[in-house]
Amino acid sequence: MWTENGILKNYYSETPVRRLVIPDDVRMIGREAFAGTSGLEEVVIPNHVTKIEQRAFVFCPDLKNVIIGDGVTEIGRGAFESCEALASVRLPFWLTVIPDRLFCGCRSLAAVDIPDGVSHIGHEAFGNCRALRSVRLPEGISKLDNNAFDGDESLKYIELPSGVESVDYSAFRCTGLERVLYRGMDIRWNKEAPGCSYGDFYFSKTFSEGIQHGVIETREINRHMIMPMNIAYYIKTRTKLFGIKKRTKTAGTYIKENLTDVIKFIISTGSMDFLEAVAEDFIDNNNVDEYIGLATDSDCHEAYLCLVEHKNRLGGYDGENSGRFGL
Repeated sequence: MWTENGILKNYYSETPVRRLVIPDDVRMIGREAFAGTSGLEEVVIPNHVTKIEQRAFVFCPDLKNVIIGDGVTEIGRGAFESCEALASVRLPFWLTVIPDRLFCGCRSLAAVDIPDGVSHIGHEAFGNCRALRSVRLPEGISKLDNNAFDGDESLKYIELPSGVESVDYSAFRCTGLERVLYRGMDIRWNKEAPGCSYGDFYFSKTFSEGIQHGVIETREINRHMIMPMNIAYYIKTRTKLFGIKKRTKTAGTYIKENLTDVIKFIISTGSMDFLEAVAEDFIDNNNVDEYIGLATDSDCHEAYLCLVEHKNRLGGYDGENSGRFGL
């Protein structure tokens, strides 16, 4: 191999090497250093390597396993692109970005565990990984670029962490995708375009008015309860936790028609700031006592106090349910 100033510029071997450990004098694996190398099945990149440049292992037809040490903090675009035999990869702990096309065309890659520090997955990073069945997205993920998982036909289920802020056009254009769970307290998927399969999702920073196929659910991250999308949507817009209040009419109608179920859900999750918002818009003198009683029956002191304060604002409280909490 040709090494210059700690950079592995080019690899060659007269006889095929099945397993290679990068030598101690290498600090960086250069651009296309291993491009098209045949016979190489496993590569171990120790901690003394800090960077893998663009397309370093592109088109390595026999490469099956890659172990990348935690010294690597940066990997270039398409570093393992079109390694069709690649089935297993260990990514470094300090990695913060999965770059564009990193594993695009790695058709044998079945599972990947993305490090906790990664916040951004680039364009076509896992595009056309047809065997990919399992992906763990860490809590720190905030952005997924367009076509990030395009063509991953074996991917059936994906969980989006609560910190996700942006999912670009067709990030999950996966014909086999059956369910998406967003673990935050709001949902921002737009309706799909007419004629597209429900694996073609669109995401924006405004809220949708509904989900056509019902394959996307929302879940409050620490409570393990499914939150109906319209409640989550209303809560976010009403409490202005996600910016200017928008499009509350549809969600407001839903909450008004299902108010008791909504109150029960909010009480069960202990979300008093949400209860205050809903109470202000939907609980009046005609139903406030019913929901004070519901809070009492649920033995939820915080909800009880919240509703008592709301009744005071409406014009007075006579204390008929106060016995449970000694008020």
